[in-house]
Amino acid sequence: MEMDDLLENVEAANSGNETALANLRQQLTGPNAMSIIEACGNLAYQAEESLLRAVLRDQEGTMECIRHRLQQMRIELGWSKAPAHEKIVIEQIVATWLQLNFAEMEASQSKSNSIALAKYNQFRIDRAQRRHLAAIKMLATIRKMALPIRVEINADVTVNEQSSSPVFGNRFAIPTNSDN
Repeated sequence: MEMDDLLENVEAANSGNETALANLRQQLTGPNAMSIIEACGNLAYQAEESLLRAVLRDQEGTMECIRHRLQQMRIELGWSKAPAHEKIVIEQIVATWLQLNFAEMEASQSKSNSIALAKYNQFRIDRAQRRHLAAIKMLATIRKMALPIRVEINADVTVNEQSSSPVFGNRFAIPTNSDN
């Protein structure tokens, strides 16, 4: 079944078609389940699309360019090789970047001279920036925690000729049976 057919089936199920819903349930256990889930069940993608449509309305060309930019960000952040928990944070980084830039764009395009609106816009930008930086910090923290710990041990060991026991750093000797 083609992806377009699958999406049409999901839309029919959304509109209350019981047969389409039964088909969808069956398809979600079949070989195309991951494609359906990724296309229709990815809430991060749904939220991203919703924000794009809310801000840009019918500017399909601009939306497509932004979608490609967001995909490029995912690639730059290492999406393809990231474990599942990092992918969640990468999605958060992409989402907060989009929200921050839309907030800045809307504030700069505001034609109102209202001080209250200007304060609200600045508050919105500040909050979006805080969330964005927190997401970036979270990814850095997760990646730092995942690094293998490298422990380097340097021991200065010499052998004392009289007792033939090792002397560590010329300060501590391990007693031998002959020292008793």
